[in-house]
Amino acid sequence: MPARLLSNIPLAYRKWLVIFTFISFLAGVGIGAYVAHKQKTSETPEAVSQPPASETQQ
Repeated sequence: MPARLLSNIPLAYRKWLVIFTFISFLAGVGIGAYVAHKQKTSETPEAVSQPPASETQQ
């Protein structure tokens, strides 16, 4: 069914839709890589790295 939906779209619009989708994908991958890199390289605050007190008393 998606192939039939795309065939109803004129060729010029299809071309721009494919280009926009590809650029959006690349932007998403870039943003994901940036966020993953920042999480990997940032120091974790001490309060976050220690478990809550309620978990340590069990």
